Amino acid sequence: MSITLYYTPMGSATRCHWALHELGVPFEKVRLHFDKGDHKKPEFLAINPNGKVPALVDGDVKLFESLAILFHLGDRYGVSRGLWPASGTDARSEAYVWSVWAMVEVQTTVFEYIKQGGEHPRLSLPRDKQHKDTADRALATWNTCVRMLDERLASREYLLGSTFSLCDVAVASVVGLGPMMAGLDLDSKRVSDWLARCQGRPALARALGDG
Repeated sequence: MSITLYYTPMGSATRCHWALHELGVPFEKVRLHFDKGDHKKPEFLAINPNGKVPALVDGDVKLFESLAILFHLGDRYGVSRGLWPASGTDARSEAYVWSVWAMVEVQTTVFEYIKQGGEHPRLSLPRDKQHKDTADRALATWNTCVRMLDERLASREYLLGSTFSLCDVAVASVVGLGPMMAGLDLDSKRVSDWLARCQGRPALARALGDG
């Protein structure tokens, strides 16, 4: 069964790219050039009507949204490779919880802080349009999220236990945005060490190199 990943570099497709290399499954990659309108061509819109990346075709199934793609890859390929918990287990439920939390809570918070309190040339509002109270709330939420991760990692090396999983891909790919894009501090040695272990994975280096 053939797999094709549609992507642009240094975006949300990176976590899918990373996961595919962790799994070691063969796949083809197709880079889209937004400046050329590749994402608006009918053949791509037939895969992702949103006209965004990532998108993944796995045999007859067409998928979009990076987290949905990660869940699909975990369900189909990850269990046998020890990178995703088996269906019906408590660990599978925990993988869903932490992965969704990262996208809904952490990622939303990071981009809200960038918008209202950051200096990103493309994503931040002009200084005179920013709202300090909103930025402060986002910062407080970020610090709460870091504390949650710190507590989770107090008794385990990775989010689901002693071994790395695609849940770590999902969460690390979001948590890493805080320091990288927003200048947010990771006020926890445990979280910093965990993120460094995740970001030091050869599969991530391969994904970034491919991009």
